[in-house]
Amino acid sequence: MRIHFNSLPILVPCTVVGHGNGGQQRLVLDTGATVTVLDVDFLNIIGLNPEESREFCYLTTASGVIKAPIVRVTSFTALGVTRLNFPVAAHTLPSQSNVSGLLGTDFLSDQVVVVNFRKRWVEVN
Repeated sequence: MRIHFNSLPILVPCTVVGHGNGGQQRLVLDTGATVTVLDVDFLNIIGLNPEESREFCYLTTASGVIKAPIVRVTSFTALGVTRLNFPVAAHTLPSQSNVSGLLGTDFLSDQVVVVNFRKRWVEVN
């Protein structure tokens, strides 16, 4: 699947389903992120409560290293790829970020991903 982008950062449309609820969001394609991150408010909207998590990971942010809860979404679809019972890190993002998270390399690690900056597209095979 190929998507086109107009500017940086590259925003990827994603569909995420939690406990009975789902939603479409835009995530930043972040090849430097080892885990996919979703905003806490969005996770709450789709019926997932990060405060109940017993799994955690550490995220390096601009403010330093933080401990973030891991929650499992029922399904996560982006760039033509769907993952079931997919773990994501929950983090409160700044309201001015205008995105709902980061699409990390954990989601695409078994795919061939090509980013063509000159022609402004991302393709997953």
